[in-house]
Amino acid sequence: MFRKIQVVSSVALVIFLLTSLPVSGSRTAVKYIITKFGAIGDGKTSNTVNIQNAINECFKNKGGVVVVPSGRFIAGAIFLKQGKTLS
Repeated sequence: MFRKIQVVSSVALVIFLLTSLPVSGSRTAVKYIITKFGAIGDGKTSNTVNIQNAINECFKNKGGVVVVPSGRFIAGAIFLKQGKTLS
């Protein structure tokens, strides 16, 4: 139980830190919704790979917003990329 709370808290901190990062350019930012990469917000499933794939795709396409919709998404270590926004 403690591990799940710690991971959820870590993801919440990452979301808070990244929402303050600017998205470069004046065009509308492309959204990468983690559930479209297979993430499941059931509070049980590990979504580390799915979230990382969304971040990597965002980086590969030179920007956008990685969206974490409502739910309890469990994840381990996530490696962030410079200039990307997690929302």
